[in-house]
Amino acid sequence: MPENIKKLRNKDYITELDNGYVGENIMYSKRHIKIYCGKCKTLFNDFNVDGINDIIRFNIRHFLNKMDNPEKRLFMPDSNDAIKRIRGARVYHLNLVLKYVLPDNSDAFRHFRIILNRDGIKRINEAKTTTI
Repeated sequence: MPENIKKLRNKDYITELDNGYVGENIMYSKRHIKIYCGKCKTLFNDFNVDGINDIIRFNIRHFLNKMDNPEKRLFMPDSNDAIKRIRGARVYHLNLVLKYVLPDNSDAFRHFRIILNRDGIKRINEAKTTTI
């Protein structure tokens, strides 16, 4: 994996803690898409095209199959110096870093953290990306 992607992925404190606790699996995927704007304008001359949507699909089923139960019982002290039982949610974090090469050959990055459990995706947060 390119060093600048590793650096961006490890920018926050939570990620550093996660790396020390449990190992991780890394998937690296590369795709090259080149868009010729002039040809798009001639193909679609009856309406204005100002952008595209690129849908990326990753099959995470094999990750879900290996996950533990989504709930776990935890024991916490309460205000009376007793122990109470609570339900905890077990989630896993999947980091997705996207790199875009712009027409001027500069790079732009987006970093997303996908929070999921065995039942599926719970939420997706965009991590703050700054320049590398």
